[in-house]
Amino acid sequence: MSILMQGKNMSKNINKKHILQNLNFTFYQQKTVAIIGANGSGKSTLLRILAGITLPSSGSIRREHIRIGYVPEQFPPNMTFTGFNYLYHLGRIGGLSREVAKERVGQLFDQFNFTAQFEAIKHYSKGMRQKINIMQALLHQPSLLILDEPLSGLDESVQLEVESMLYQLKQQGLTIFFTCHDSPLVHRLADRTVTLQNGKLMESVITYDYVEESLVTIKSTLPADVSILTQISAIYGINHETIHKKKIQFTVNSRQSDEIIALLIQSGASIYSVWHIQ
Repeated sequence: MSILMQGKNMSKNINKKHILQNLNFTFYQQKTVAIIGANGSGKSTLLRILAGITLPSSGSIRREHIRIGYVPEQFPPNMTFTGFNYLYHLGRIGGLSREVAKERVGQLFDQFNFTAQFEAIKHYSKGMRQKINIMQALLHQPSLLILDEPLSGLDESVQLEVESMLYQLKQQGLTIFFTCHDSPLVHRLADRTVTLQNGKLMESVITYDYVEESLVTIKSTLPADVSILTQISAIYGINHETIHKKKIQFTVNSRQSDEIIALLIQSGASIYSVWHIQ
C-alpha cells in the first residue's frame, strides 16, 4: 500500500487550549478512514489539518502531492446563487476554462441525479445543500475526499442517498476520510477507524475486526444489469426477494453487506434502505 499522509508528534493548540496532543498516524491511498469520538474530541480540527486548511502548532504532517476535496459540516443556507452558478464560478476560480467548468458541473449534476440546478440554493432543502456541498469538493476531481459529519441533520432517505454516493466513490478508488456519529455508516463504509478522545489518538483498528456478526437487510432498486443477481447468488449463496416489480431485498451476513452493496451500485441499482437485524 502506498502511503498518502503521515503525522509525527502532531499537536494543535487554540487560545492556549490543547485540542490535539502528540498524534502519530499513517494513512494509505485508496482506503476509507472513519474518525470517531465524542463532541469536542478534536475530530473537526484534525480534518482541517489533514485538508491543509490549518497547520499544527507543533510536530509535522507530510502529504503526497495530492488534490484534496473538503466537505465542511455546515454549508451556507442562504446563498442567492443557483446550484449551477455556484459550482460553475468555483470551477472558474479554481482555474477551469468556461467550457470545462460547464462540462464538469453538468457531469456532477448527472452523477448526483440532481435536477434543481437552476434554482437558488437558499430554497434548497438541507439534503440538497449537502449534495451541492459534496459536489463542490469533487469539482476538481480530487484523489482525497474529506467529509465532516456528512450525514448530520439529514433525514433517512437522504442519508441513504449520500451513503450510496460515497460507496460509489470508494469503489472508483477515491481515498475518503470522514467523521461520523452514525455507527452503521462507519461499519459499512470504513476500512479503518481512528478514535480520538480528549485530543489524543486512542486506537486505530480495522473496522471488520470489531464488528459483531449480525444480519443486514439491504433494499434496492432493480439493477440495470440484472445478471449481477445471479452472480451474487452464486458467490454468496443467497437469493434476493422481490418486494415490488422494480425493488428487491437481500438479507445477508454483516461481513458480506459492503461487498453486496458495492456490486449492486456498480450494476446500476440505488440503495434506499440498509439496517441491522437485532
